[in-house]
Parts: sequence; C-alpha cells; structure tokens
Amino acid sequence: MPLAAFIIQAYGFEAYQFHPHSSCCRDEFDIVAKVPEGTAKEQFRQMLQNLLVERLQFKFHYEQKEMPIFELTVGKKGLKMKESAPDAVSTPEEFPWESAENTFEIGKDGCPVFPAGRGGRTEGRTCNRWTGFNVSMQEIVKTLSFHLGRKVVDATGLKGKYDIDMKWYIDVAWLVERLTPDQREQIGELPADLPHGPSLIHAVRDQLGLELTSKTGLGDVVVVDHFEKVPTEN
Repeated sequence: MPLAAFIIQAYGFEAYQFHPHSSCCRDEFDIVAKVPEGTAKEQFRQMLQNLLVERLQFKFHYEQKEMPIFELTVGKKGLKMKESAPDAVSTPEEFPWESAENTFEIGKDGCPVFPAGRGGRTEGRTCNRWTGFNVSMQEIVKTLSFHLGRKVVDATGLKGKYDIDMKWYIDVAWLVERLTPDQREQIGELPADLPHGPSLIHAVRDQLGLELTSKTGLGDVVVVDHFEKVPTEN
C-alpha cells in the first residue's frame, strides 16, 4: 500500500490538505500487525501514527494556503433536515466498517439501504448514501469536506444536532474522462442504464436545506518534512 494511504488513515487528513498521489509518499510498504479486539477507530489511528513515527521517522507540519473553499449556509427555502430528539443516541462509528454486522443491500435506485435504526456512509454502484442520527454541524462539515475535496466553512449558525438521510449520485462519465488509458481499459464499456440523480451539492440543498457557495479562503495543507524509505528495525 502507498505510504500516502497509511498517512491519511493514521492522521485523518482532509482531501484538500493532503493528496493521496503526492510525490513525496508514493513508495509502497507492506504492514503486518495484529489489532486487539475491540480497538476503537481513534486508538487504531494512534497505533498507525506511532508506527509511522517510530519505524519511518515520519515528520510533517501545516502551512496555510489560499484555496477554493465552500461556505455552508442555511438555504433560502429553510432548513429541511430534522433536529434530533433531546434523548437521541448518536450513530455509532464502528470499527472496522467492513465487519459482517455492517453489511447492507443496494436498492433499485442503486443506493445503499441500511437496516432500520442503523446508519453510516457508504457507496453503491453509482450512488452514495449517508444516514446518521444526532449529527452535529461539525460532523456535517467534515463529511462534506471529505466528499467534495474542499474545505467547507460553517456559516449556518446552527448549534443543534440533526437526523440525516441523504443520497447523491456520482457522475461516472465525468470520472472516467479523468482516468488514465489503462484505468479506462480496466473498467471497459459503461452500461447505458446507469442510475442517475442529484449531485452532492444539489442533495445538500434539496435534502438538507443547506447551501454550498464556492469562494476562496485559507486552509491548512500538510507539508511532509521527512520520512525514511527503509524502515528501522523493531
């Protein structure tokens, strides 16, 4: 696996902060490790961070850079997502997501269908779905930043927590245009009957009642200072 993938998983960098194809970190490594049963996601991240620092002497710092961002506000037609009940329980973020308990079906519209009372964020054939309970604006902003690949700034003024069930579709043709010739050959011909629907920006407006406005602003980007290409011994 490329070093960049380990770095992103370990530190949870946003897409706008650190690009997985960064020239600094394309070297590939094999890691064999045992993770204790019941390990939480943050504990696992700390383990990966310790591994990167101790074995590869990994060091980085942040720098501020002007970049395209999105400002998030309440839409002109008003908020559409429902505020959670005072005693609502947040959707647990289980680890690992790929466990057998977290399997889901794909509906006729190509979107994932979660069991009643369960939620998460995942992808279908061409459709993404996010179902969550007792979700804060901070979590919404972080999730939108991840999927949009841009920093999202919360200007809604909302302080509550919300129940969310939204879905948006991927423009497969647009993605294919940006693949290398080898990647296109692997995919082959696209089916003519691919499901289609709202983009993420339109889903945020129409399903959540929030508006994303493109602007320019400052964001923290990751600068890698050092790492060893040959891991140190255990």
